[in-house]
Amino acid sequence: MAKLLSKNGINTNQSIEAWHITQSIDAFRGLDDYDINISGSLTVTGSTLISGSLTVTGSLNIHSNGVGLSLSPTPGSSVLKLSSSDGSNTKIEVDGINTGQNSIVDGKFASVFGSGSRALGTSSIAEGIRTLASGIAAHSMGVNTTASGFASISTGVETDSTGTGSFTAGSGSQAVGYASTALGIGAWASASGQVVIGHYNAPFGSPTSLFVVGGGNSNDNRGNIIEVYGGSGSAFKAIRLDVSGQFNDPGYFPDPGLSIYGSASFYGTVRAALGTKFLFNSGSSIQGLIPGAGTPFTGDTFIKYDNDNTVLGKRFATFGFDNNAGTKGANNFIPGSGSYILATTYFDALYGNHIQDLEIWSSPSPYTGSTQFAIIQGSTKRMGILTNTPSSSLHVSGGITSISITSSDITIYNRISHGGGDAQGSFSIASGQSTSAVGVYSHTEGYNTLAQLYAHAEGGNTTANTYFAHSEGENTLANSVGSHAEGGSTIANAPYAHSEGSASMAQGTGSHAEGFGTFTSGAFSHAEGYGSYTIGLASHAGGLNTIATEPYQFVIGQYNITSSGNSAFIIGNGENNSRSNLLFASGSEVQITGSLNVTGSLNINSILTLTPHTSWPPSTGSIILSGSLAISGSGAAMKLMLYNGTEPDGWVEV
Repeated sequence: MAKLLSKNGINTNQSIEAWHITQSIDAFRGLDDYDINISGSLTVTGSTLISGSLTVTGSLNIHSNGVGLSLSPTPGSSVLKLSSSDGSNTKIEVDGINTGQNSIVDGKFASVFGSGSRALGTSSIAEGIRTLASGIAAHSMGVNTTASGFASISTGVETDSTGTGSFTAGSGSQAVGYASTALGIGAWASASGQVVIGHYNAPFGSPTSLFVVGGGNSNDNRGNIIEVYGGSGSAFKAIRLDVSGQFNDPGYFPDPGLSIYGSASFYGTVRAALGTKFLFNSGSSIQGLIPGAGTPFTGDTFIKYDNDNTVLGKRFATFGFDNNAGTKGANNFIPGSGSYILATTYFDALYGNHIQDLEIWSSPSPYTGSTQFAIIQGSTKRMGILTNTPSSSLHVSGGITSISITSSDITIYNRISHGGGDAQGSFSIASGQSTSAVGVYSHTEGYNTLAQLYAHAEGGNTTANTYFAHSEGENTLANSVGSHAEGGSTIANAPYAHSEGSASMAQGTGSHAEGFGTFTSGAFSHAEGYGSYTIGLASHAGGLNTIATEPYQFVIGQYNITSSGNSAFIIGNGENNSRSNLLFASGSEVQITGSLNVTGSLNINSILTLTPHTSWPPSTGSIILSGSLAISGSGAAMKLMLYNGTEPDGWVEV
């Protein structure tokens, strides 16, 4: 216990002892613990260091350089007001800001906004739900995002930025390399300065790929559509286009220049500088290319075909294939071993030739067992595609892309692409603008929508990302089996989950989040209203920022106090930053915080315990009856007893 300065023994004409003086020195130099009470004003010139607590009754006034600052409480509230004596602007500098719920600020000058988030790095910012900013000057936003790299940024759902200066956005993306960027679904930027977009790309090592467009379907099936290698001072520079899916090997790199795997069509004019080599690998085809950028019909440009490729019936104006099958100028076709150029003589008015039937075959030639995939029959006036026996004017055994189709009878056996849609999966339908039906039996419509296997996406910028998922509205994501997201910016991220409204997220299996900013993580739970949150299995939270944390809880109202009791029934009546419950029921106990007003009958089968009050009417802890108190029954056991604590057993009969 601290000491007090004492005047004992200090009297007129009495001797002054050493302790009379040293007690003050010990107190003000902090050599011993003393309680010092000051009545009046205390003026301090210089710095003041307080170790422990400082209690101020009234206002705390600070004067410096002729300006006074006053820190005083606002009557009737918990707000502190900072004002200056000359009316100038005031500010408070702090080492960190924490405005979140269940959040942590551990880094100097760090800030947290949201729920369950952590800002651990110096000058870091974490905002959203369960975000982590552990790197210096890092910034994490969204849901379950992590920014651990220096000056990194992570936004979206479950994204991770670990590289210095890295940036991620989307869902499940990672940026590991220095100053790398990963955007999309499952995108992974592993090299320095690398930019990755799309979904589920295949990460490559050295030589560094500068730009990657991913086109995989899952973590187990990653692949790339476009890769760009090189950069300033790099000895290895290349562009690879892969729509065949056969070279998604992390150990494989393309030859320098332009490498194309799969079919490539150039519509219009593509010019190559003198000395340029175009490499088209197995299975590729080309149309519309004009080699040579110099004088017409001259130059040293080569188009090289690897084995088993075919240039099929295309007249190259610059090369000028004519009915003598010759070439002009120094340009050349160099087919690889086993390749076949089906340079059928061009029957046009220039040479006075005509054509009756035209067959188009795959490589290497129609005489070595290749497949005939198109035919035009002048004799029957029919055209067949992927069939050599057309039964109507146009017989297509496969997909059709058309601006419009007019017919009295149309039968479609596979995919339908309408407008700007792209139906890729078997038996899929894509309608609208920039829509993609990738999976089997999938269906997309609207604008910029994506549907995977057996899924349906409609509206604008919606994604149904897996089996039997359904997304609709705007910026919605149905990301798990049988999930459903609708409204605006909603996410259904667990099997059979359902989110609707605005900015809601259903994270638990079979859960349902609706309203604005609601979140469900408990399986089969339900959150509704504004900012409500469910954690417990099959729990329910409704109203304003209510939380159900345990299994089978049912919470309504606003800003409730959470409970660890299973199957509890809670009515919250709190305010922001001041949670409270009006009613709590769990097991055999019911708690009411406030008064219970009963108009009518009140049946009590056991003992009713009341808390006494010294004033009337009581404010809390009582039962107020409006009307009469009726006691019915008969026999010696029928009594009305009051407990006052003064009788021998504490009870008195009324």
